[in-house]
Amino acid sequence: MFIRPQFSPYQVKTKMTTSLILIVLSVLGMINAAYLSYAHLLDSGGCGNGFGCDEVVASPYSNLGGVPFSVFGLGLYVAILIASWRSLHGNLRAESMRWISLFALVGNLPTLFLLYLQAFVIGAWCPFCALSAATILSILVLSLTDRNRNTMLRPFVGSLISRDIIPLFSAVFLIPFAYLIVDAGVSASKSSPDLTAEEIVARIGDREITIREIDQGIRLKLYEHRNEFRKAWLEKQILETAAKEKGMPVREFVEKEIYSVIEISPEEIDKRFEEIKGRLPKNVTKEMVIRNIRGEIGNRKSQKALSAYVERLRKTYATTYKPPAAERFTLDPNPRGGPEKGPLDARVTIVEFSDFQCGHCARAHVYLDDLLKRKGDEVRVIFRHLPLEMHEHARHAAEVAACANRQDKFWSLANVMFKEQKNLEVDNFATYAEQAGLDIRLLNSCVESGVGAQDVDADIAEADELGISSTPTFFINGHYIGSLPNQGLDDLIENELTSIR
Repeated sequence: MFIRPQFSPYQVKTKMTTSLILIVLSVLGMINAAYLSYAHLLDSGGCGNGFGCDEVVASPYSNLGGVPFSVFGLGLYVAILIASWRSLHGNLRAESMRWISLFALVGNLPTLFLLYLQAFVIGAWCPFCALSAATILSILVLSLTDRNRNTMLRPFVGSLISRDIIPLFSAVFLIPFAYLIVDAGVSASKSSPDLTAEEIVARIGDREITIREIDQGIRLKLYEHRNEFRKAWLEKQILETAAKEKGMPVREFVEKEIYSVIEISPEEIDKRFEEIKGRLPKNVTKEMVIRNIRGEIGNRKSQKALSAYVERLRKTYATTYKPPAAERFTLDPNPRGGPEKGPLDARVTIVEFSDFQCGHCARAHVYLDDLLKRKGDEVRVIFRHLPLEMHEHARHAAEVAACANRQDKFWSLANVMFKEQKNLEVDNFATYAEQAGLDIRLLNSCVESGVGAQDVDADIAEADELGISSTPTFFINGHYIGSLPNQGLDDLIENELTSIR
């Protein structure tokens, strides 16, 4: 015969209090986990400056199979809430408390691991994650204490199979599943066309201009400035990281490590005064402007020293930045079979818009030749024509080069023309073509027929559509680079290769 256990009023009150506390803790955990899940959904850290929420939420350790751990935690807290509510009923209490302690134990295992990652791997702390850790630990301790007090620790698992456990498991598994559905919807809405893009924002006579048309025309500038701001923000983070290691504010760190060691010699002051004294009133002496001169030189040196210091820190912390894949330009690298070098399946494709009378293009040509010797198996280089109107002979040179490509002699002729770019008069091309090994008759026929001009016009039209107005202009795997950076393309290429691996 089954006999219902009898409890004293004190025992009943204690059990009720424990259950109510568990309900409160599970509701607290649900609210916290729901907020963290919301932050994940919108890619937002959610806890303001001074904390590491952004780093923690964005880290690859914050999710499992595309589902954030906070979403699993939300399901777990809902299951614990249901079990805590069931524990208020005497005949369901033993089974419910076992489920609560088991859920809490399961929840504590990844929680401890995530705390370890925040402390020793990510190097940033999320206060909401810490609150969740404290909550789930409190639930575990409270449930085990209650089971021990009521001699329910053994068996630790026991018989837990009943139809009443269906809501518990439903919460644990259905909530992550629901998150995936919602996340897919949010991602789709982010990538859907912006209806405001068709809004008419300007008129020129009868012509109506949409915001899409304007943004299309200036997108290279927007891309360039956006990434400059991002890089400036990253530099600030680099300095903050270094200052934090020294245990001092950023301003104090920069002043001590960089500005305080800058020296300005009397010779520098004298030199600068000599440069400007012709523009000063006759009665102004060096002593009257020495403070301004010192400040001017100091500012110039400070900016240079700060940039050099940040660059050293960037290498120390192995800092990299690559614009997001979503911002790549849709660019057919070689739609007409133009001149190119490197394997077709190269992991990095470089598209260059160039001009044969451009001095920077000539230097870029030499650099790319060296780059291909060093990274020829991993890099594909494609040449696109963009002769600028300011260069008198650039257009004709481009047409001749386009025809040379039809004899597979483009690169040979390009080597000659870039070396002789100050002498690209029409009368000299026969000599250059012979040096490059071209069939002069076929070359002249191609140029006169306008075939080369068609290839050049097509490249120019695409450059205009993209908004390119200067040479050389580079794209790496669809990312706009602009002119050749002083340090070359090696670091950018390595970033691409690393991300592809």
